[in-house]
Amino acid sequence: MNTFLFVILYCIHRFHGERSISAIYHLLKGKKSSQTIQDAKLYTLYPLFGIFPTVAREDLQEAVNYLLYHNFINQSEERYSVTEKGVNILNEWIKANPLPHSLNGWEYRDKWMIFWKRYTLITQTISNLIRGNGNFIPIQYDFEIQLFVKQFLKMWSKEELAQKLKVETELILKNQPQLQANLFVIQLSGYSTAGNTIQQAARKWNIDSIWASILFQACIHSILHTLKAEPSKFPVLSSICNDLISPMTQLTKTTQTTMQLIQKNYTIEEIAVIRNLKESTIEDHIVEITMNFPEFSIAPFINEEQVREIQEKMYHLRTKQLKKIKEAINKDDISYFQIRLVLSRMGDNVELTRTSKR
Repeated sequence: MNTFLFVILYCIHRFHGERSISAIYHLLKGKKSSQTIQDAKLYTLYPLFGIFPTVAREDLQEAVNYLLYHNFINQSEERYSVTEKGVNILNEWIKANPLPHSLNGWEYRDKWMIFWKRYTLITQTISNLIRGNGNFIPIQYDFEIQLFVKQFLKMWSKEELAQKLKVETELILKNQPQLQANLFVIQLSGYSTAGNTIQQAARKWNIDSIWASILFQACIHSILHTLKAEPSKFPVLSSICNDLISPMTQLTKTTQTTMQLIQKNYTIEEIAVIRNLKESTIEDHIVEITMNFPEFSIAPFINEEQVREIQEKMYHLRTKQLKKIKEAINKDDISYFQIRLVLSRMGDNVELTRTSKR
């Protein structure tokens, strides 16, 4: 079995038969819907959020069919669960190929690629300029990336930038596992040299190309995490991504706007009117804020007694499914929105008895 099959099996196992295959598809593509965002956090799948942005439904269905045929999963209507055989082989795979701790698709889903494109074009450009070659084919054609790099290069002399970039890159890569650092370096292009593709790099080290992609993304995620924590230690690298790693960038742009209004003490109803959006959309934004900002108070939207009742039903039923919890509570004064708020605040710390096995 290849890495992609194991990733699908892992997702099915984490969802515990409570989500459809479509949920996995949206998760891996990084769909920015309230349901997918909440699923990623609630089922501890945020590391995999958006790691396969180009995955096709056909590829996913083919993987599911394979897992069914080989009795690694069972199907019940549109839901799937992992068999004992599937659990055993999954555990063996996780033991041999643990997901890197630094992998965090949710936090760095779009940002890592922007950083990589900026970085690679900067290194290629500097490598050529210090050798007097101003006539080269850029490896990045994205206009926004090229514009950023042009502005960035004005901040330094090419000799100073080349030296600082070399020192900081070597230093930050020392914190990476050797294979991940190798995957980073081998893809760089410079004067009269072209970087490898991730597929070429995978063949060089005799690993699955999907696994190589995961390791590479984890490497960039780790670098961004370090730059966020220690910007003064890496002034050049940090200046490449300062706009990508501020706390507010964790939220979708529309949710950022809603949060600004909440901070001005507007109610859900008032924000909906101001923004000409449905109240349910504003509720989605509040759930997203709750997941990303632990200090955000949910007290204006739910009282402590309601929180306790939702938690009790969730643990009693051993489920994270909103519908089952809502039906068990059977009270008009507790809404789906409030249940989602409680689950979001508990986040991936929720581990029910039935879901404790991994």
